[in-house]
Amino acid sequence: GLVGSEMCIRDSSNRWLNSNNGDINPSCDGDSISCANGDSGANQAFWYVSDPIQLFGTPPAAGWNFVYGIPCCRPQTIQNLLGASGRSIGLRAKMYRIPNPNGSGYLSIDQCDDSSPEFFENPSAMICRGYKFTYNHNANDENLDSVVYSFDAPVDGALSPIPFSQGYSMNNPLPDQSFHPSNIPSTINPLTGEMTQAIYNGQGQLAYVTCIRVDSYRGGHKIASIWRDIPFILTTCPPIAGAIKKNSPPIVTINGDSAVTYNLEVFAGDYISIGYQALDQDLTTQTPPFQQITLEPSGLLFSKNFADSIFCSDPNVAPCATLTAPPVQVGNTYRLTAPGSLGTTFKWQTSCNHISIASGTGQVGVASITYNFVMKTYDDHCPIPGINYPSISIKVKAPITLEEPIVKGLSVGLDEKLTLQWAPPIDSANSYNCLLYTSPSPRDRTR
Repeated sequence: GLVGSEMCIRDSSNRWLNSNNGDINPSCDGDSISCANGDSGANQAFWYVSDPIQLFGTPPAAGWNFVYGIPCCRPQTIQNLLGASGRSIGLRAKMYRIPNPNGSGYLSIDQCDDSSPEFFENPSAMICRGYKFTYNHNANDENLDSVVYSFDAPVDGALSPIPFSQGYSMNNPLPDQSFHPSNIPSTINPLTGEMTQAIYNGQGQLAYVTCIRVDSYRGGHKIASIWRDIPFILTTCPPIAGAIKKNSPPIVTINGDSAVTYNLEVFAGDYISIGYQALDQDLTTQTPPFQQITLEPSGLLFSKNFADSIFCSDPNVAPCATLTAPPVQVGNTYRLTAPGSLGTTFKWQTSCNHISIASGTGQVGVASITYNFVMKTYDDHCPIPGINYPSISIKVKAPITLEEPIVKGLSVGLDEKLTLQWAPPIDSANSYNCLLYTSPSPRDRTR
């Protein structure tokens, strides 16, 4: 087993250098918060990687824990945990045993083919006091296993839970209405990962630790878990330039409806076209008076360049979803930017590939799979942009299995042509097709 085993990890300096020296703070058109300036609340990321490691055996029912203990560095202004600033941080993941899809028992490690989910969004959450906002850690599973989000307890490097302060709990990590009547308690959507909340209380810059767990499932069995433990940095932001009004995130409409999440169920083979618009009503005294709105889309089933439906991260899932107008590449991300308002159209031709994934995951023939597409949208207010994370959530279902048509009879006309009559099955999905089979006989055959 792996009990007590250790592994050596090293920093990924190339990724760090190519990511603005790990500065993952929000950028804006002005005096942005940055690590280089030593700004309070700034976030810096460091990436680490191990050499390839050969694992043996089968994880126990409780799974194998992979833990990295960081001796520091939680913010000194943490409000929702007791004594957290002086304790280490436990970064963790867990591997569970995978049932054998072709028989009984479980797969050994050298038989399995699985990658844990991966967070696509940077671990940086800086927000302004006084408005409702959403956040999404945006976990994706390259094997297309189902993912489920939930709150969890922050731990130290020894995996000991850190107690919450009075008024907070694992499922209520941010200030609720007991701290201010306008607060909206934090909730998380278990399927899309969207966190929704509003914080009005407090003064100055405060920090609140949140811990999110993402579990991946295959065939109803949990096979992996990952955690993310990051602080939400809350501050009082200045008003809009030349005004006394607070800045607000852009207003988003999806398919004409104001929504944070747009849910749609389709059958494999359906074509999807969804309009997406963002509008910023916060005018400044600058020329022009509009704030810049930026859309950063992400999702495993998006085209890699958001324009070519065949250019997918995995050829087995083609065709992929695209956007018209598509974003353009800026560094390591793709962005669509416009002053005041922007619009694009989400397009996707679904197919049976999207419910019968031929990637070795054992998901062939499942009844449905849900795909999430995160549409991160923000303005350029400084020092912290107004930001939201709307999602388009598409549940692709297998076409309904139809009963056989009922043959009514076969008749022969005076011209010796044959006419076959039948009653088609009930077909609410419009998936029934008629095929005509012919024989080498010289006589004509008709339907």
